[in-house]
Amino acid sequence: MSITITNRWGKETIDPEKSLFDNTLSDLFLDNVLSDVSITDGEFHLDIKNNKWVCLENDGQGYYMKDLEMNNIHQLWEWFFEGKIDYILAEPWIEGVPAFNSD
Repeated sequence: MSITITNRWGKETIDPEKSLFDNTLSDLFLDNVLSDVSITDGEFHLDIKNNKWVCLENDGQGYYMKDLEMNNIHQLWEWFFEGKIDYILAEPWIEGVPAFNSD
């Protein structure tokens, strides 16, 4: 599986080394500027925002989780890097786009 990560400044890296992968997530929480990082394998797309919202897109369907603990965010990021998409899909996702749901 080939993955592409996009850091908070918009720079894309294909098949990053583990250290760059880890730093990309850490850099997201450097300050209070609303930013995000993403990772994709071409089929699945995981977007992590520094307000601790995580969005998943698969086949044009959107899902999200809000107010995650940092360890949960790191776990999702690691699973994606390790190709454990089934683990990610087993999480309690809410269908839709967070801005358009009333939860």
